[in-house]
Amino acid sequence: MMTYSDFTTFVQGKISFNCHFYTQYFILAQFSRWIESVEKNPDTYNQQNAFLDSYHFRAVVKRVSKKLGFEEDLSHDDIFLIYDICRFEKVMSDIILKNVSFLLCCFFTRV
Repeated sequence: MMTYSDFTTFVQGKISFNCHFYTQYFILAQFSRWIESVEKNPDTYNQQNAFLDSYHFRAVVKRVSKKLGFEEDLSHDDIFLIYDICRFEKVMSDIILKNVSFLLCCFFTRV
């Protein structure tokens, strides 16, 4: 995740020659506001955490882990990574390869 100092360095390095000082200030001010109101707000992730603790998500974790042959459940991060790869493959299938099934997507089906 990008920190405030990372973002500040990025903005100053990437757009300092292409935009006015006030534009940089505006971008940094908006990012600061986002950090305070979203990233540092403990209530921000209530729904996400409730979903991760739900029966439905735990069932997905167990099903995908079992289909992949693991005895232990995969982590949430692993499940999200596999799902992201599946989504990317699905888009590429629809755009370029026209309805080719990809391996990782089959682990999210109930069959």
